[in-house]
Amino acid sequence: MRVEPFFVYMHCDAESGVPFYVGKGCKQRAFGRAPRNAAWREIVESSGKKFDIVIASTHETDAEAKVAEADLIAKYGLRDSGGLLVNVRVNDTRPDVVLKVKISTTIDEGLHDWLTEWISSQPVRPTRNAVLTAALKDWLDRQSPPPSKQ
Repeated sequence: MRVEPFFVYMHCDAESGVPFYVGKGCKQRAFGRAPRNAAWREIVESSGKKFDIVIASTHETDAEAKVAEADLIAKYGLRDSGGLLVNVRVNDTRPDVVLKVKISTTIDEGLHDWLTEWISSQPVRPTRNAVLTAALKDWLDRQSPPPSKQ
């Protein structure tokens, strides 16, 4: 049986089961106590250092885990926005969220070519570049093919 190397996890209140943190990682990340933000440490200290760890999902790639993590964070919300989670940031890397556009027209052939060339020149790191690159490639792939060159 193959074990997927990446996972999404939740840290939950030991008594109520309510999640207070969502993360993604591999190996022992879900079980570690450092590095964590101050709000996370405050919750854990106030609970007598007891909390439950729930592996919410497993994934073959880091990118898939990021999408699942973002979905869970969106589901429970950040505490500073009225939600439950003390996460400091949202690693929301879903292409439709990154781009926040819905275009129902074809794009200019020159722009299509330029974007295609730009995508192929992008490094895989940093992650945000890789995510944006993947989002643009996905979007371009869904567009009508550009007019043929004459």
